[in-house]
Amino acid sequence: MFDENPCSKCGSTGFCKHKQLSGSHSGIGQKNQKDDKLIARDVKHNKQRSQAQERNIAEGYKAAGFAKSHRVPMSGALHEAVLFADVDPGEKFLIEAKQTRSGKLVLETGWLKKIKLEAAAVGRKPLLHAAVALDEGNYERWVAMPEEDWFNIVKENKDLDEENSFLRSELEGDI
Repeated sequence: MFDENPCSKCGSTGFCKHKQLSGSHSGIGQKNQKDDKLIARDVKHNKQRSQAQERNIAEGYKAAGFAKSHRVPMSGALHEAVLFADVDPGEKFLIEAKQTRSGKLVLETGWLKKIKLEAAAVGRKPLLHAAVALDEGNYERWVAMPEEDWFNIVKENKDLDEENSFLRSELEGDI
């Protein structure tokens, strides 16, 4: 049976799952309701895992000396917010956090553009923290950043090492 009235949720005039769920189609809608409940439960667990990852990242930055580090509540849900990032260490960086249980993570250009624009807007460096499952409950954790920022950090580190070596040799000469 073809329905000419568009679906109020998706606008489809043909077959759609929304009409099926509300209609009386020989049990098919009931199956989709069960599938929807399973999906909703999995989405809830994914959200909880993501929030735990964000809290762990924020705590890691606190332990590294970023006292103002915090998880940004509802970062993925607020579209008019000033700050969308998942974690704000309080200075230097702005962090997007991603994780996957599938064993692979595809970097989406949207994520990279988003965090780069947000970080630039507040004068920070963008970082992407990624957790990729190796096996059940065991994640490999990585941090990615734009190459230009990476080389600037490497140069700053090298300069600091050379300055420290010079100061050490000066102090040893005075002794």
